[in-house]
Amino acid sequence: MMRRAAIHAQLDAAAAESRVTVICGLPCVGRSTLLREWSARHPEARICQDLSELNGGGGLLIFDHVDTVHADHFIAGFRNLETKESPTRLFVAPLDLEAVAKIRLALAGKARLIEVAPLQPFEVAKTTQVLFHAAGPDLNASITPVSTNVAPIGPDRHWLRGGFPESLFADSDAGSLRWRRDMIKTLLERDYTDWKVPQSYRIQDALRYLANRNSDEFDSNVSGIGKLAEFKSAVHVLEKLGLVRRLFNFPAGSNESLTRKPKLYVRDTGILHAMLDIETAELLRADKDVGASFESYAIEALILAAGEGCSAQFYRAESSNGADEIDLILNFPAQNNRIVAIECKTKAGRPPESGFFHGCEVVKASEKFVVHAGQTPDLNGQVHRLDLNSAIKRVATIASGLE
Repeated sequence: MMRRAAIHAQLDAAAAESRVTVICGLPCVGRSTLLREWSARHPEARICQDLSELNGGGGLLIFDHVDTVHADHFIAGFRNLETKESPTRLFVAPLDLEAVAKIRLALAGKARLIEVAPLQPFEVAKTTQVLFHAAGPDLNASITPVSTNVAPIGPDRHWLRGGFPESLFADSDAGSLRWRRDMIKTLLERDYTDWKVPQSYRIQDALRYLANRNSDEFDSNVSGIGKLAEFKSAVHVLEKLGLVRRLFNFPAGSNESLTRKPKLYVRDTGILHAMLDIETAELLRADKDVGASFESYAIEALILAAGEGCSAQFYRAESSNGADEIDLILNFPAQNNRIVAIECKTKAGRPPESGFFHGCEVVKASEKFVVHAGQTPDLNGQVHRLDLNSAIKRVATIASGLE
């Protein structure tokens, strides 16, 4: 796997600023590999095999695969170091959702959370230019395939298969789809009763329900998947796991926004396509839901490229000319609330609707562009139409604050 510079930078900052860092993420996203790579750059760091090593303290201690049972021992070990005023910094990768919640609750105000998401386009690109400072994506990342039979990653492969390494680098589309289905089944058959989801409830059905409505405005009070309370709990679990992202209507955090319906997206398109039974790039391009799929793909990549200092939302409101809509609004508070408005289009030559331009006036966007599923940018016309890689670079540049 390639060195994931954005997360390495977050870990570097956490090592300097936080006593405890919690590294969360879905299974098989590469957390263990990431921690091994990161620790190799820090002579004072060591990966501990047992929680008893907390007693010695010193340097940077990394504890991988800590389950719910051992979370209490980790918390107690930190408390002991704290009473000794030890300078030891702790990194922990909890094994399950309950362990994450237990550690974060017990160490509220002391623990920093870092999410390891599935690989993004800027992390698998072969030849690109670095346009982000130390906290941003590495646009020069290189790839080390896990199989000698794997062909170079084509333009649609990451979109189709998603960012789980074992899915992305599988020898065939069929093998990749089979791996994703198995992973989803194993993950969602775990016990989530502590999260108010009965063992008899099929969370996988809730995920399929959301996948079929990916990018739609979401009404949590309407469900065809079992009892309403159980469905709401299942959606909450899917969000906590990192399978689903909720976007609020602009301006997020306001009373106006809270009274409007949010949008829900399946964050990894490999997972989305597994739930929609889309196996190949040809089937994806021909599918009726290709537009919603690309919207999900582009929005997730752009949000992660924008970094932690950015707030993401969408905009939709009725106007005299119909609906005004902006697929993604990136707000950079540290840059005087700089607003970037983004429209997602599958076809490279398709311009945005008039409602997009009117929406940009309402939200006072300082910049706007279209991101499309083609391979080259078009800088002519009333608004720039960027391919996803160019859009990622643009957002990374804006986030850097260097222009």
